[in-house]
Amino acid sequence: MVREHKMEFTQKKRREFPGHGAYALSIAGRILRIDATGPGNKEMVEQYAMEVRGYRQQLAGKPWGSVVIFRGQALLTFDSEEAMAGAIAEAKQQGLIATAVILDRMDGEALFRAYWAKLYEHADIAYRFCENEQEALEWLSHALTSAEH
Repeated sequence: MVREHKMEFTQKKRREFPGHGAYALSIAGRILRIDATGPGNKEMVEQYAMEVRGYRQQLAGKPWGSVVIFRGQALLTFDSEEAMAGAIAEAKQQGLIATAVILDRMDGEALFRAYWAKLYEHADIAYRFCENEQEALEWLSHALTSAEH
């Protein structure tokens, strides 16, 4: 005798997960500072891409640079990498000429360097990995001065 099993599944509530990662934006002179804590997911990158446009508009008209300070893991989820590549390409169209990257006390730094180097190289943006903010700002200042002459 075969028993028929009937199961009733109740409707499951779909759960949305808020953006992982965090960022803060600020401007000093011709430099956009981005403090980022990761890893970041697609929702965070999409929010960043929308919010950073207003900051870039303030820099429009002349070449500008960015300093990016990463804490935590400097990786993005697979589905957010394309969105970040688009945001970097858009920044270039709006005058970004160089980015200084600081990886603040990260294990596996070589992996993170290769990851971000690929994104900046794909966008044809000059970049440099720096040990501290002073080194980053000096390099950006030189890059901006060279671009204006």
